[in-house]
Amino acid sequence: MPLLPGYNHFGGIHWETAALKNALAYAGVTAPHTGKPLSEAMCLGVASGIAAGYQFCPSIPSWEKKLGPPPLELPKDCSLEDQYMLGYRCGSGISIVSRFHAFSTHADKYEVPLKRLGCRTTVKETAGLKAAQQHLVDALAAGKPALLWCSSMKLTWLGWAGTCGMYSTLCCGLDEAKGLAYMSDRGPTPMELTLDELTFTRNRVCSLKNRLLTFDPPAKLDEKTLAKAALEGIRACAGDFIKPKLSTFNLPGLLDGSKLIANPKNKRGWPTVFGGKGGKLGGTEGGRIYLPLRDMFDAIETAGTGGGLMRPLYADFLNEAAALTGGKGLAACAEQYRNLAKAWTALAEACLPDRVKPFKQTKSLLRKREKTLREKGGKAMKQIDQCGMDLHAIEMDMRKELPFDDAQARELLESIGQRMAELHAMETNTAKALAAAAR
Repeated sequence: MPLLPGYNHFGGIHWETAALKNALAYAGVTAPHTGKPLSEAMCLGVASGIAAGYQFCPSIPSWEKKLGPPPLELPKDCSLEDQYMLGYRCGSGISIVSRFHAFSTHADKYEVPLKRLGCRTTVKETAGLKAAQQHLVDALAAGKPALLWCSSMKLTWLGWAGTCGMYSTLCCGLDEAKGLAYMSDRGPTPMELTLDELTFTRNRVCSLKNRLLTFDPPAKLDEKTLAKAALEGIRACAGDFIKPKLSTFNLPGLLDGSKLIANPKNKRGWPTVFGGKGGKLGGTEGGRIYLPLRDMFDAIETAGTGGGLMRPLYADFLNEAAALTGGKGLAACAEQYRNLAKAWTALAEACLPDRVKPFKQTKSLLRKREKTLREKGGKAMKQIDQCGMDLHAIEMDMRKELPFDDAQARELLESIGQRMAELHAMETNTAKALAAAAR
């Protein structure tokens, strides 16, 4: 079938909050205090909000056995590490975590906020590809867009830093005759995937078993229910900052990460993982250090965060929640998160200083890719893919020679680590204020 009847809900900042916003809007759920569909900021807050962690996953699987030769041109002497990081556009494996339980493999990232809003959810999983396809066909035939868990592999508009392979999206239509599926993502028009591509991405992560989620909305969302959902989301967010369920993906991980970036002695330190022989950085020896620098910038600014590691969007939620609940202190916390957003953006800029021409070009391309996606969506895939190819070309140049010497590269990494440690302290203090405001 083509798009669901009357489906015209597209666009957003982050793929998960956009999917939640668009699915709820199509289901007719409106905010009682505005009479309009729930904002993306409210969806973020009800879904437990934000985090501040450090993702380190530069594992080197043998992709070639599973996927065939790398799709992008590589040097003849390319190592297995570079096949993974460069050839498959899989990045460095380094990312800054922006969202609550961002890398959870469970269905709760959607189930929990939907249930808080009074929705009844249905989750289906299967190891069978035909059964997975039938689940999707059945959901759409019932008039329900379907939330799908996927790998980001082959989805060229995504990049890597913000997903590290974890991705979910909202399917709002199929055209089996044309072999196409239509996704409601961050752009104003549908993203098209061939059914083969969709089957591949849904089946790529074995722990998710071709997961699909649909829901039935409440008869009416009243103000009391929404206020309670917002406060539950804030308490979950603050609680995870203070005592995280997954420490790697929140403040303890951020502090640990700040100590790794310039550390030449730790096996997870950037000089060890990304440096040349003997951990040397800069010049022709340490060009791979470019990759985590780029991915840090992308994760903070352009990988579906709206900039500032999603703090501005969360601040919007806190302002909305303050008006809805009358909670004292929430508006003050919103201002603190806006200040944190500026500090995160400053860290991102420090990773790729403008004085280095390829770094400035990298930021420009990342911003262009994100802006084109959000403003034009699936109609601009050629432009989006070209940004990806241009970024790949810079990767290859940087691999040959980084425009820093060893001492300059080490100084840069040390400054980044220091900024991260300072942000850890700022985030910790703000989380305590958030917890107090949500009591």
